[in-house]
Amino acid sequence: MAMLPLSTAGRLEAQVRAADARGEAAAAEREAAALDLDLEVRLAFHTVRGRRALASVARDRLDETRERLRRDRERLAQEQIPAYYVHRDEAEEAAARQGLVDAEAAVAVAEAALRNLLAWENDAPLPLAEKEDAPAEDAAAAWGKDLPALTAGALARRPELRASALRRRAAGDGARAERARTGPQVS
Repeated sequence: MAMLPLSTAGRLEAQVRAADARGEAAAAEREAAALDLDLEVRLAFHTVRGRRALASVARDRLDETRERLRRDRERLAQEQIPAYYVHRDEAEEAAARQGLVDAEAAVAVAEAALRNLLAWENDAPLPLAEKEDAPAEDAAAAWGKDLPALTAGALARRPELRASALRRRAAGDGARAERARTGPQVS
């Protein structure tokens, strides 16, 4: 026996529209999460590049300080300068070494943040194949070619984004179920 309701007062259509809206909201939520992740990955990439550049500057400063210390020690041995010049150079070398340690720690933190965003293991190599002296635009453009694949991989590995995709699928299934309720019922 087929049964059709005489009137639902728009309830079934409203339920279908509500289920469709839940599906669209879940899709928009996933898209927003993907865009947020894309932005965060880009920012983290540039942070890593910047921290690496600062570490390079700290390395150069340490090299220059060591060279000045070497020359001043030679000049002190020849009694051309007073000893406090060497002491000052030694203090500057210690400060430069500490600056390099700090810069390398900042690089490690930035790289860990990027790995975390990409949901990678801590020892996974970063996809930063650019040369240190390459212009930032070239490196970002070259790395950006892989960004959609990297973002897609991160989306697949991040549980909160998988949950969003499952909510969207559930909402779509709910919309189909509501549509099916508007058809004839066979008992």
